[in-house]
Amino acid sequence: MNNERINPPPSKRGSKKGDASLSAAAGVAPAQAGMSEAARALAAEAAQRTNARREAISMTLDGNTFVVPDDAEASAAQYVRLSDTFGTASKNVLAMVIGALRQSATGRDGGDPCPVTLNASIALVDAIRPENELETALALQMATCHQLSTEMMGRAKTTTRTDHLQLYANLAIKLQRTFTAQLEALGKMRGNASQSVRVEHVHVHDGGQAIVGNVQTESKTKRGVAATIGADQSHATE
Repeated sequence: MNNERINPPPSKRGSKKGDASLSAAAGVAPAQAGMSEAARALAAEAAQRTNARREAISMTLDGNTFVVPDDAEASAAQYVRLSDTFGTASKNVLAMVIGALRQSATGRDGGDPCPVTLNASIALVDAIRPENELETALALQMATCHQLSTEMMGRAKTTTRTDHLQLYANLAIKLQRTFTAQLEALGKMRGNASQSVRVEHVHVHDGGQAIVGNVQTESKTKRGVAATIGADQSHATE
């Protein structure tokens, strides 16, 4: 199999501004009769952007069990799209990741997993587009971390006890910081890390010059420059 991603970009349907069918195709409510021309134009532009986005695969649950299409071709297509979404050709890794997301979508009462939460997590992993199992593991951590942080924020919002508010808010902040660190780690893995130079307490006197940056000089060169400066100074004092 070549390295081309399986999920093709959705076709850009109805590029005409103001086309009501475009809004309907994008899942956006069609333009209403009372809408102004400006509102119609904004709705059409939003529908075009929505149609241009890549639609993540979603899974159907029957209680705690995943629904697999009866048709062999549809079942194979589902498996290939899931493998592509999670960046792995390993059936074991795929089963582990989907099982972990299903577990994270299960409420604390032990009931059935929430299909909305599950498919939202799958969409988040799809947005990360992991290319290998290591990135898949990081994407899984990011998806579950984000889900838990939003839950803690919701609990902090609804509690009436100050101690619970502090507990949930602190947990949410820690998880959000962890998510940011995970995002930075993903960038480093993909070679997108940027270098930063911090300069502290640089003093430049009158007639002097300063270079700010990463300056690398061999020790022999340093000694040679120092010897030259010393010789110049000795000549100047004669």
